[in-house]
Amino acid sequence: MIAHSYISFVIRLAISLIISIVCSYYWGTKKHIGWEWCLALCFLFPITGIVATFLSPNIDKPKPKQNLTIKYLGTAILVFSLLGVLQKLFDLGAGLPITIKDINYFYTGIALIVYGYYMRLVGNGG
Repeated sequence: MIAHSYISFVIRLAISLIISIVCSYYWGTKKHIGWEWCLALCFLFPITGIVATFLSPNIDKPKPKQNLTIKYLGTAILVFSLLGVLQKLFDLGAGLPITIKDINYFYTGIALIVYGYYMRLVGNGG
């Protein structure tokens, strides 16, 4: 049962990697988001990364102005995700056994940290 959970996690990562490479190659290079952010967001959150890529303006259009709502929302996501990941690291440092639930929690926390940082950049007009 445990091995099945790890295998499904590895399969999920492989599918995310394939989607992110295709997305970043075909769409990310033509948008302001760029292939790097497209690759990172699609790998960590495939559906959210695709939506962020399609909502990003084309490269030939000027960059959008600063948006404080997106900036503050990204800051909140970044801070709360960072606190959650740090709390899980402290729990793991206490000698508790690592489960697939801990790995999924850590993966989601890292993904939200990257997404929050990206939202801060977009909110600044970048």
